[in-house]
Amino acid sequence: MKTAFKSSLVTYLACAVIISCAVASYLRNSVYQTPLRLWTATAAASPHMQRPHLNLGLALKAAGLHEQALQEFRTVLSIPRDDSIGMQDAYQEMGNMYFSAGQYDEAAAAYRIGLRYLPSSPMILNNLAVVLLKQERFEEAAAQAESALAADPSMALALNTLGQIYVSQGAIDKGIPLLKAAIEKAPQYASPYMNLALAFERKGDYEAAYNYANAYAMADRSPAGRKRAEGLLERLQKKKQK
Repeated sequence: MKTAFKSSLVTYLACAVIISCAVASYLRNSVYQTPLRLWTATAAASPHMQRPHLNLGLALKAAGLHEQALQEFRTVLSIPRDDSIGMQDAYQEMGNMYFSAGQYDEAAAAYRIGLRYLPSSPMILNNLAVVLLKQERFEEAAAQAESALAADPSMALALNTLGQIYVSQGAIDKGIPLLKAAIEKAPQYASPYMNLALAFERKGDYEAAYNYANAYAMADRSPAGRKRAEGLLERLQKKKQK
């Protein structure tokens, strides 16, 4: 009788342990089932560490919560450095957020601070070049894009940026080879196709422009990309028929 009772008790305890583990696992998975929940919980548990807050900012950005993301990046910078991140990463992300919001002066300032921590960062150099291009500060933009390419000669983003800068300055024949090189380095990258279409349109070569616009339509399947491509293709088709 006692043996049977002990056996039942052991079985009960084993089941209880299994159930409690299953519940704990379920609760853990429910909290961590998305990056946003994961890093929200991690940042709350480690309020004085930079890495969790940086990752939370990135998760908020990916979720489209840009204002909250920017605030989280500010939190990263308010915490004393703990060497868990490269400070240039935080400033790069802040610059990206400002750029997306059209705050180009703030974006440029953030990128320049990031470069103090890593002067040879090709991504930050290129991003700063893009901001300066938006502000039509072409010579400064070209210098930053050239620095990005000096740091990484194979960087398709920088090739595209420098090519776009030259085209914007009217040096179309100087920009086109760079845009083509960007496509050779990264055929899946959509922007150079659009920039080449616009470059050839400015040259009056509407057939080449149409071909690149069509290639852009194939490379960028986003709703915004389709809309841009449709508008450009329609415009070029009319020019070809004249």
